[in-house]
Parts: sequence; structure tokens; C-alpha cells
Amino acid sequence: MNRTDAFKEINSTQDYYVNELIQLINSPEYETMKRINFTSATGTGKTKMMAKLINKLPHFYFIITTLSKGQLHIQIRSSIQHDCANNNFYVYGSADYRINSKLDAQDIIDNIPTNMPCIWLRDEGHIKTNRFDEVLANVCYKIINISATNIYSDIKCNFAQTMMLRSVNQTVGRPEDAIAKLIEVKQAHENIPNYNPCAIFRCVGNDAYLYEHIVFLCEKNNLKWIDITNDDYVMAELCEDNNEYDVIINKFKIVEGIDIRRAHVLYMDNQPENNATTIQVIGRCRRNALLYRNDIDIFLPENKKLLEETRECFVFYNVKSMNIDSDENGELYYAFCDHISCEDLKPNSTIQVTNGQLPNGLYIIELENKTGTYTIKVDPNTGFNTVSPLTDFYAEKKECSNNYYYTMWGEKIKLANIYKLPLYDTENTFNYEKDEYELIKCEPYYKLISAITLNNCHTEEFTLSKKAIDLNPLLESFLSNKSVYTHDYIDERIANLNNVCFLDEVSDRKFKIPGKISASKTVNEYISINKEQKGYKKFCALLENILNTSINLSDEGVFPTNDTLDTHALYLICYYLIEYKERRKTYETLWDSEHRFNKVLDNIKSLTNSNYHSAINWNVVVYISMNPDNKDFLLKNNYQVPVLTCERDYDKEYSIDESTISDYFGALEMRLTPTENNLDKIIFYPSKELIVNTITSRLQLTEENLRNNCIDKFIISYNALFERINSDEMFMLRNKHIHALDRINKSDLALNYKEYTKTINDKESSTIGVDLMRPSKTANNEVIWTEAKTVTAKISNHNKFNSYISNKYKNELAYGRQHCFKGKNSFNLDKRCNSALGYCVEYYSKYLVYGESYLNGFIQKALDEAYPAKINDTIIVRACMLKYRQMMINCFGTGVSKVIKTISISQLIQDKYKYFVELVIELGTKTANYVKKTLYDDRPTLNNIDPNLTIQHISGLADYITEDIILDVKVTNNIDEKYLRQILAYHYLSTKRTDLYINKVIVYDAVSDKAVVIDIDETNRRMSC
Repeated sequence: MNRTDAFKEINSTQDYYVNELIQLINSPEYETMKRINFTSATGTGKTKMMAKLINKLPHFYFIITTLSKGQLHIQIRSSIQHDCANNNFYVYGSADYRINSKLDAQDIIDNIPTNMPCIWLRDEGHIKTNRFDEVLANVCYKIINISATNIYSDIKCNFAQTMMLRSVNQTVGRPEDAIAKLIEVKQAHENIPNYNPCAIFRCVGNDAYLYEHIVFLCEKNNLKWIDITNDDYVMAELCEDNNEYDVIINKFKIVEGIDIRRAHVLYMDNQPENNATTIQVIGRCRRNALLYRNDIDIFLPENKKLLEETRECFVFYNVKSMNIDSDENGELYYAFCDHISCEDLKPNSTIQVTNGQLPNGLYIIELENKTGTYTIKVDPNTGFNTVSPLTDFYAEKKECSNNYYYTMWGEKIKLANIYKLPLYDTENTFNYEKDEYELIKCEPYYKLISAITLNNCHTEEFTLSKKAIDLNPLLESFLSNKSVYTHDYIDERIANLNNVCFLDEVSDRKFKIPGKISASKTVNEYISINKEQKGYKKFCALLENILNTSINLSDEGVFPTNDTLDTHALYLICYYLIEYKERRKTYETLWDSEHRFNKVLDNIKSLTNSNYHSAINWNVVVYISMNPDNKDFLLKNNYQVPVLTCERDYDKEYSIDESTISDYFGALEMRLTPTENNLDKIIFYPSKELIVNTITSRLQLTEENLRNNCIDKFIISYNALFERINSDEMFMLRNKHIHALDRINKSDLALNYKEYTKTINDKESSTIGVDLMRPSKTANNEVIWTEAKTVTAKISNHNKFNSYISNKYKNELAYGRQHCFKGKNSFNLDKRCNSALGYCVEYYSKYLVYGESYLNGFIQKALDEAYPAKINDTIIVRACMLKYRQMMINCFGTGVSKVIKTISISQLIQDKYKYFVELVIELGTKTANYVKKTLYDDRPTLNNIDPNLTIQHISGLADYITEDIILDVKVTNNIDEKYLRQILAYHYLSTKRTDLYINKVIVYDAVSDKAVVIDIDETNRRMSC
């Protein structure tokens, strides 16, 4: 793409939506509709599209109303006058017609030419303008609300593939962070003539200290600022690329419409409570300024880095924890999320991507890691967009058998082979009361690992026959080789190593470490100058604390820093903290400074525990720990020596092999041989004597083990039971379509689901399955975007999968609607109990249907939690919660555990939860009776069908499932169309399995004891796998 192409695409997209608007204006179907809502993202040229509309309809007269604040009406009037060929319009600001204004209502009406229909264009149409409504509502032919934040839309413009808008990086931050980012942006754009990137500070909280702090930061960093809340200004001048002001402080004036393209950074002293305000405020920073300049072409190869820098803007919220907006189908989604589906692009358009990324920075989900030119085509089978040529995203089949269990190390093992692994009934658990680990009894389990290691074990422990064997032949060979490795010989070999240094030998001069006088002078002067300065007080206090205060270096006690470090080393810590702070140009980076200081303390503590610490050059330790540029150095307080290792297969006997000894000494020789790779890190040890003594001690211990008929390390290999996974399986593991385990309880193997093969992905399911991404927040307030895959999420929104289900199962839905019913629960439950009721009823009913074995293991876990206790209804309900949690993790991944609402056993046994437990028992019993009668009246009651229906882009977990029926349990006292869509979605997923041929789906409500039963059309029963 070049600059010409970019503008051609923008103009054609604007024309496309203007023509669509004209069609609605002229449409007989819309003739009775007075208002049309035209929604287009902030920064997509709504004013330009108004001008295009006016030019294309010269026989209409247009009244444009907009806001007066921020001089927006002046900007729009000037722009439309410049772009319109005819004088068939007039622009009013909201302040032009108010009570007591000079403008009279009749003046507005008289300005409309006679015999010329009038269209009212309401810029920022989401805002009410009651006074204009009184005048214009009845005299205008059409009223068009043009805004980025209309509540609903008749036309919703999509400019996702154009270069018009920047993506948004949002985070929690302080004014310091925003200023630091502004300086970074300025440095990235410093070679652009007459271009001054700026930041907008939106301060609505009347915090005087915060205001003064922002001003202080501006002046400290030589940034020119203006407060447009109070100061005189001309908005058009502030919007110019070369305007002198670096920071614009305001309350509400820069919200809607203001076109200030040079704004790259936004700071808000709060987070708006509604999406509309967030969209409008952030919109001030989203316009891609450099796209519109004639003196630079950001598409040229030499400007690649600049393009990457300028297509992103930054938003900082001054809050402890930001909220993630749920505007999944609106502008915030396109602003915050950098991944979109090709469904968001115009059909028959051509796009260019590099590693799946459009020139504007957005990634196309279907083109992950792809580079080249692609066309957006409508798939004739589904009616949705695909990319052409097709990529491996649409790969026809990825099959997965439930006959395998997958490990966390890229391997899989057949169910039958798991029984050949060792069975454990104890686990190492930390006892907090005793402050130590201890072995405790637990439910029997298998470790899914391909090798078991035994340390310092006797031969009868690792032989298959459990009989001792004679290790004398190995001992003789070992002693013969060991005789060479005397203390002096090892010392000489270590002295010749080129990647090893010793902290008791290295000097300050090697690293040009500042002397004591120089370091102390620098630190003392810095503290003296800055200790009373805002933004430096805490940092200087930290420096003084380092110089004067005792520091905890050990769990066993408190050691004053100067017991280990002399004054020179202490000043060096402060010296490097100051250097780091100033070089990085960070502001009040107290956390960074403390983190770096703690790193030095960790290294000092580690080395202090060594027997060789007394002669260590602590100045070098400080230098290596504190200097971020020295990534080629490592500090270690111990030396790893090879150990004598033997190995046998799990089903074969061990035989003596003297090659084990030669392999051992070969490994030792490699550790004592100089490296030929100059890229290896230099490792610093406390002392050469440490290495010599470690090697000789290890050799002596190995000799003693052999004399006692022991081996240092013995490995029993189970490799033969495991298989390497293929690339398709690796893809599914990475994306959590298959879940990896490190252990499995013996009781879980008793499920014995029927074996099947599942079509994880094909063109149809990948086309309809990928929709908008869903945001989630990490512990440090970072936002990550992942596919919204659950059936529940997909049938709740207007998206591809929902539309596909509606069309594919239109007959089933039409029948089901006739039998839906409305009702309302009157349970006296709190929010947590309400959330848990549904799944507790389902799992309690399964306990009644399938017997106690269904909750095998989980009942014991509930009993352990309530110890001492006996099995009762409360224990069973708690076991249901534990089982549900595990099933959800198996289906949807570990992340789902954070949102599952459970109730602890200590709470469940309280009187206030007695009603909840009784309700679960009552509804669960009704459900069990219905299930037995409906599903198992003429067949054995077996839980032998896997309810996990998840495929690559759509995940679902059925409540009850047999070979031919799916039943979903509700406790809502109503069954609506959403529930029907959900179970029909489960049916769609069932067609990807070889063990299922579902001809009937049932939604059962336990409260009303009613059900909607739907027979599946013959054409929809086919299996696609």
C-alpha cells in the first residue's frame, strides 16, 4: 500500500456509506421513518461525509447542528464551506439557539428555502438538543443523527481496514507515565518538520494537588502547557500540527468532534462511567496525523519504523484498577483490540498483510503469520467473509481421539498404557504449622511423565526383579578414572577456563568501577540537590536508607548492610540507581529502583551463604547486579557437577555397563574444557576453591555410593509408553483445545467414555466460529484479547455463529418458539447462590442418576475439607461444586476457574445456606426423575458419552448426552429462544463427532418441571466428520 492507495480506500469507504445513507433517505420502506441513525467511529471523517452527502443531494437544503463547546461549530462550518460546491446548507452551534439568545426560532425556519425539502444533520447526534428539536422536528423531511456513539444504528460504518485511525494502548498510569510516553513519542517523531506531538490531560476531579503536579512535570521537562478550561485560546490553532503547546489541560472541552490529530497521549484523572464518553474522549487521539501530511509518506520502506510508532496512541487512567469496557460490537472494540476477523472487512476488497498485520497495525485472525496480498471473498456456503487464497486457518480436518491423554511436555499416552505407570498414593505437601514439607496420603494417581528419577538409591530399588546386583566392576572402572582428578589437576584445569571468573580475584579496574571518592561525591550531591524536589523525595529517601539503614539479607536474621558491604559498595549501589534513573528518563520510578536494589540484595544474600564469601569483591557484585547492560554476566554461588547416572526401560532389567563410567567422566571433561563459543556468558563464582572442592567432594560421594552398592542417580524410562504429538495436536494444545495434564487420578480413568474421533476444525466451522475477541485483565492491569469461544457467549450476541444457527435450524427454532414459556423465580438467594444453583442442580441430579461413582474422589475431597464429617447432603453439594469446577477446566481451560462461583464447605454448613442446599436437593431430584424417564427408560443408565463438545473456535459442554439425545438443564422457571439456540449450537458441535448421531434435543426447566423437546430435521443430523 502507498499513500495514494490509502486515500483511495478511505474515500471509497466514505462514498460507500454515503450512498447507503442516500438509499435509506430515498427508500420507500424508510419513508415513514423520520430519523436515521448514522454511526461512524471517531476520526473517520464524519464532517467529510456530511459534505459529500450535501454535494450529492443539491435539491435538498441541509441544516447542520453541532456543539459550540471547544469551538466545534466553527471548525465544522469552515470545513463544509471548503468542501461543498453549493450553498444549500447552514451550520448552527448549540449555543446559537438557547433561551434569551439573539437567534429566534422563526429566523431558523425562514432561512430554509421554500419548495426545498430540508434534512437536519445532527452532528454528535447522541446528545439531546431539545431547543432545536422544538423548531426543526416538524419542518424537516429527515433527521439524521451522526455520531460515533448512537445507542442503535441504521447504518454502522466500518473503517477497520483503512489507515485513518490509531489503535489504542490503554493502561493504569500516573501523570509521570503520560509525560514519559509523550517524550518517547516526541523522540520517535523528532525528524518530522513542523510537527509537535502533544498530550491531552483531562482533569475533571478538581484535584488541586494533581493539577499542580502536572504543571510541575511540564515545567521540569520543558514542555509548554495550556489550560483551556480557563485560558483564552483558538481551538483551530491548537489543532495545527506545529502548534507550540505540548500539553493541553482541560475538563470537558476536548470531548466531541475536536480534530486534534497531533495528540498521541491522553491522561484521564478518572475512567468514564459510560462507553460513550470513553469513545468520545479517546477519539481525540485516534486520528492518524501523518497520513494527511504532504511532506512525508509513511508508507515508504525507510519510514517503516515511523509507521509503527505513529499508528498507536496511549491512554492512561489514574485509577487503581481500570474497568474493561464490554462494548464488544462497538467502537471501543476496534479501538482497543488489535485483532479482527476478515468479517470486519469489505467483501471483494484486496488487502496486504505482513505477518498477518495490516498497514494500520490491526491483525487479521485468519491470516496469522501470513505475508502477502489477499482478497476478501464471501463464502457461498455460510454467507460470511473468508480470505482468498485460503490459508491453513481453514484446514479441512484436525482430528483428535479421546483415546489419548496429553502431557505438558508435548507427549501423549494411550489410556491402556497409563495403567503401566507407577501408582502413587502420597504427595509432598507443605505443612504451614510445621513450616516443612511432609508426605501425606492422597487419592491414588498416576504421574504422566516419561521417566522417574531415583537419587542415591540401592540397586534393589531400581532393578526389575528387586534383587541387589554387584557394582564392583563399575567401582573399579570409576577408581581408575578418578585417580587422575587430583586437587592440583582440577585447579589447573579450572584456571584455563575462558568463561569463568572468580569474585575473590577480579578487580574494580576490569569494569571501570568508580572509586569511593567519586561515587560518594556524585551520590551526596544528587541527594542534596533533589531530596526536596517533587518526584524525587521518595527516591532520595531510598538512597539514604541504603547508606544508613540495616537491610534484611537472611530469613534467619537481620544483618546490617555494612556487615557485608563496605561504604564504597553502598555508594556504588546508589550511584548505579541514579545512573539508571537518569539514563532512562523515568519519573518517580521508585518501584524500579527498589526492584533493582532487591536484586542486589538477593545476590549478596546468596553469596553470603557461601563458605567462600569473606574474600569476595562486593563492588563487582554490585556492578554486575545493578548494570542493565551487562547481560553477558552471571553470578552463581555454587557449581553444578555431573552425577553418575544409570538408566533402564520400565519393562527391562538393568545390566552392568562400564560405558556409564566413561560417559560420566566425559561429561566432567566437558565442564573443564575451555569453550569455543565467544557468545557464552561469563560466570562469576565466589572462588576457584569452591569449584575444586565441589568436584572433589562429588567424586568422593560417588565412590562411597558405589562401595555401598548405590548409584548417584537412576532413571527408569517409560518412553516406550508415550508418543510424540503431531503439529495439529501441538496447535490444539497451544490453543487449549486439548488440555495437558501432569497427573491423573485413578478414579478418573474409570469414566471409560466411548472412543471417538472429533473434527476439530474445517472451513465451515472456522468461518462461522471466529468472531469478535473478548478482553480480560491480568493481575498487573494489562489487557489481553482472546477469542470468545463459548457457546453461551456466542448465542448472546449478534454474530456469525448466532446467525448461522438461526438459518441452519430455522425449522427447529420455529417449532421450539411455539413451546417457549415465561416465568420468574422467587427464590430467596443471594448473588453467589443464584450463580451456583444451576450447575449444582445439574450435578446433583447426575449423582442420583449415575450413582456415587459419578462424584468419585470429589466426595472425599469435600469430606477432607469438612474434617471431621460424614457424608450428607451438604457434603454432596460441595462435591458437585468441585466436580463442576474440574469439568469446566477440562473443557475451557484453567482461566475459567477465576469466574466460577462456588461456596466453601465452612459456609455451606451454616444455617443461612440450609435453604440453598435443600433447594438443590429438591430441584436435583426432579431433574434426575425426568432424565431417567426421558433418556434411560429403554437403555442402561451409563455415563459413557463424553459431554465435552469443544472444537477449535467454539467450545461447549453438554449437560446430559447420549448417542442420540442432548438434554440441557435450566432452573429459571422459563424457557426462551436463547436457550433453544444454545442447545441447537450443541447439536451443531455434535456433528463433528463420530460417536454421536443426535436426532433430538431437549431443554428441561427443573423449577416448572416443563421441557421443550425438538426433533432435528433429517438434513441437519448428518455427521460432518
